Amino acid sequence: MFFGEYRHQLDEKCRVRIPAKLKEQLGAHPFIMKGPNECLLVLKQDDANEFLTRQFGKVDPVDPNNNASLRMITSSAFFAEEDKQGRILIPNKLLEHAGFKVKNGEIISRDVVTIGAFNRVEIWCEKVWDKYSDMDSEEFDRRLAETLNANKKADGGN
Repeated sequence: MFFGEYRHQLDEKCRVRIPAKLKEQLGAHPFIMKGPNECLLVLKQDDANEFLTRQFGKVDPVDPNNNASLRMITSSAFFAEEDKQGRILIPNKLLEHAGFKVKNGEIISRDVVTIGAFNRVEIWCEKVWDKYSDMDSEEFDRRLAETLNANKKADGGN
């Protein structure tokens, strides 16, 4: 299970270190892809395979209407390779998706928030994360109740 919030920075070559507490659970080559709300999702290799198979395994490869999401996710996704210092190069296309400002191939905003989110790790631009997570307790309670109620209904009310 992944949890916690870690603040750090991209280096000058757009490389990031996954915090050690999260990295050991992710394994040697985690899968990184576009996620919702302008974040990057980081999954264990097996979890990524299971997720993609479950969500897209039955998509008709010649149906143009059902392939857009699959293409948008997989065209920029990759299995991460660490360099000798434990850093992962994040492609500019993914950085831009996550709200990092890239100009002429150079990163302008470097502040990163990496969070553990139960069954995955998420990488956020700090400004995007701070805006997304800035909610009062009433809003938090409402969102939590909606999620729990939706999950309860999906489980048949148990």
